[in-house]
Amino acid sequence: MDLEFVTLKTIKSLPPWTGARWNALFRLVSREAGTPPEEAYEALIPERWSQGPWLKDQVFTIRLISDPNKTSQTAAFFGALHGEKILGSGEFVLGQTLALKAMTIPYSLFEDEPADYWPPLPQELLAAEIEALEKIEGNWRINLLSPARLTRPANSPGFHEYAGPEYFDWPLALEHFIQRIRIPEPDLQDPPFESPPADLPKTLAPSPLAILSHSVIWNDLAYNRDRKMRLGGLIGQVLIAGRPNREEARRLVWGQYLGLGKNARFGFGFYMIPELEPFRRLTLLPYPNAGPKPKK
Repeated sequence: MDLEFVTLKTIKSLPPWTGARWNALFRLVSREAGTPPEEAYEALIPERWSQGPWLKDQVFTIRLISDPNKTSQTAAFFGALHGEKILGSGEFVLGQTLALKAMTIPYSLFEDEPADYWPPLPQELLAAEIEALEKIEGNWRINLLSPARLTRPANSPGFHEYAGPEYFDWPLALEHFIQRIRIPEPDLQDPPFESPPADLPKTLAPSPLAILSHSVIWNDLAYNRDRKMRLGGLIGQVLIAGRPNREEARRLVWGQYLGLGKNARFGFGFYMIPELEPFRRLTLLPYPNAGPKPKK
């Protein structure tokens, strides 16, 4: 579900990544609904990195991802979100500095669906992307748009609990990365795929995937201006050679919409594969850049 908010007043105290602030607000909304946050939604994606104060009357879109098996909890969350109570603290307050303007289902095919209806994302909408990635020719890229927090495997390089940039020099990095992608439960998927676009090659065998290069950094983010707790993750680009098999392609495409790794409720772990843009039927939220500028 895409939630469109408008600023009622200027908001100045913003960290570069606002996912933690949205998560804190949505946790309050969940409590108001009498629903644990982890039952109300699985992940969120802020529209953009913060590039300074938000001025009055600016509009921002937040994408929420939820489990279709928890529709009653989601409906209760939406009910509280539409409520009259003022929720939040500091400058990030629903009803004082922020107001919900609209809610839309980005993959809805019907205009008369109720506002609290959250249908499962049909795999049919992603079929063309999966087919295109399965038959891709040449090198392709994974752009890490929001910090990826991957628990570091014991046999991978590094010393921190989470994988650092050296992770992508590890021979098993792609295999591990793909396995950490969120995918829907099997009984919620639509088994059949659409026919691939006519201009795609008909038969191409998978070839082993390999990382050719990467320009990935660890970006350490403040939770907010007042708290010392910091959250970090990997952002940047990974260049890949090889053609994924069907299962790898399916996971990699789903990951653009459901993310991977830890702290999804802060908006972490989302990426895009730019080579799939011509085949995309479901929009990714517009990011004006792929992350903050690296510190000099």
